[in-house]
Amino acid sequence: MKKLASIKNYPSLKEKILKDSAYFYLTVLHVVEDEKTGFIVDDIKNPKIFFIDYHPFIAFYGDVSNGIPADVMNALNDRMRNDRTFIVCQHPSWENFLKVNFGEKVMTFPRVLFDSSKLSLNHINSLKKELPTGYEILPLTKPDPVRDEMIILDLTSKFFDKKDFSEYGFGYGLYCDNKMIGFCCSNFPIVCDEVEVYVRVDFNDDPSHRNKGFATQLAVRFLAEALKRNLTPIWDAANDISCKLAEKLGFVADKKWAMYYIDKID
Repeated sequence: MKKLASIKNYPSLKEKILKDSAYFYLTVLHVVEDEKTGFIVDDIKNPKIFFIDYHPFIAFYGDVSNGIPADVMNALNDRMRNDRTFIVCQHPSWENFLKVNFGEKVMTFPRVLFDSSKLSLNHINSLKKELPTGYEILPLTKPDPVRDEMIILDLTSKFFDKKDFSEYGFGYGLYCDNKMIGFCCSNFPIVCDEVEVYVRVDFNDDPSHRNKGFATQLAVRFLAEALKRNLTPIWDAANDISCKLAEKLGFVADKKWAMYYIDKID
């Protein structure tokens, strides 16, 4: 087993990780590109079982139908004793591994990955509407520390600390009284021809602006710009509300999958 803080000197391992990332590809790409994580791999020269540790997220790779090496298991247990963990299984054998080894401690969160190939700019533009008086949607360039505090706290301070948002991202903010109350933007720095869509209105503790159509209006502006830039929008829904919005916009459900969660283990 080998623990790595970076895989920049192991191009074949990086290639395999990206090739085998069936889910959360852009998350994994971000982690790998910005070297934000740790890697546990059974064999550097011939990797078969490995995982990426990016707090509080872990992605598991490789076929573990026949078990995993004791040292890899020990490393995994050490990690999961330290903190809560959201888990992406890039090979289905890991799902059974979790259920066998952690049982009722495993929580399942269904997700749906959508296909964007049927998106139509005409349809997207047809959904665009005027906003109620007192609200406006504006393009995001360099987030303002006061006016755009919402997106700074929720996104740019976490994922654009090494790549500037104004250069590697784009999006739109929803404003009321010159204060951001929602946004739709690229979830990670754009380093390929895909862009993950992140839309939200309000924080969960104050949802007063939700269910008013603002998420749709943010998303249509973002998607129109993404298509104009020849980018493929990635929509990975975590709930029914997100699924319904995706379908309204013209996405088609492609893959149902699950993210798992385990609290700190004893």
